[in-house]
Amino acid sequence: MSALPASQPITYTVNQTYGLTNTRLVITNTVTSEAIRLGNDLGSATFVDINERYVLWSFACKQLACKPDGSDPLPTGHYLYNLETATSQPFMLADDYGLAAGRLGQQWVVFATLLSTQHVRLYAGHLDSGQVVIVEDMMEFPANDALDIATHRLFDVVNDTVIWTQAGLHRYDLTTGISETLNIPAALTPARSATGLDPSPQGLTISENAVIWESYGYWWGYDFVTEQYFPIETLPPEWEGVMQTYTSYIQLHSDTLSWPMLVVLEDRSETRYYFTASIVRADPNTSQTPEDTIYLPLIVNKIDTIRTSAERGDE
Repeated sequence: MSALPASQPITYTVNQTYGLTNTRLVITNTVTSEAIRLGNDLGSATFVDINERYVLWSFACKQLACKPDGSDPLPTGHYLYNLETATSQPFMLADDYGLAAGRLGQQWVVFATLLSTQHVRLYAGHLDSGQVVIVEDMMEFPANDALDIATHRLFDVVNDTVIWTQAGLHRYDLTTGISETLNIPAALTPARSATGLDPSPQGLTISENAVIWESYGYWWGYDFVTEQYFPIETLPPEWEGVMQTYTSYIQLHSDTLSWPMLVVLEDRSETRYYFTASIVRADPNTSQTPEDTIYLPLIVNKIDTIRTSAERGDE
């Protein structure tokens, strides 16, 4: 394989298809068009997460195809596919951990394992050394809701920092092993509920500078630089009356937020708009807004760009 110029980055697409008997996972290099299947016909391969170095994926061997002595060529477990070397290696096998959800950082992968239908344990594993530490021994959920950990994005990792939600937002330093609860009003990080709309934080995304989350249909953020919280307005000024049918999870990179929104136009057709916004910091010497007036924060975001799907060239 010849080296590519530094100005020509390698990017990948992940395609997961569902058959009658298994799930197929294919990684495609968009520069060379090379397609590599992860897993085999003896089981189902599932995509978990991807970063610049690895693809985190899981494999579940079919019960009838699995050998009882555990000598399968590809045992049930969780694997890291190295994008540079085009090879996969087992990271966590089923005998050790049962992966319910995972998030990849640059040096760490954070993963959740089901202890019961109500309890989850949160681990972090170092991608190079294989060291595994317990971040949170027991995350509690309403009855039979523990699988929400796989769909609601309740934790994230960046560099050596893990954020997760459990009756508040918590930060774990992987270098020191110290855990702390962020100073955020309880009204913005309510506990999980088994009835009606679950108000607890979800959609967590962390960058080096901030963490964002959704609660009760509204988006909020906490800035690590000024240690203040702030609301995230997903509609620009004068768009308040626009009918929207779908707003995806907001992404966060450094101080920039981005998100898509499906909007219904006057002719009843739909178009997808893409927004970006930047975090604007207030004077760090100014006190944070009291909890009883949380809708008047000192940190705000302003919509920077609006692009339609046609302008982006989307189908």
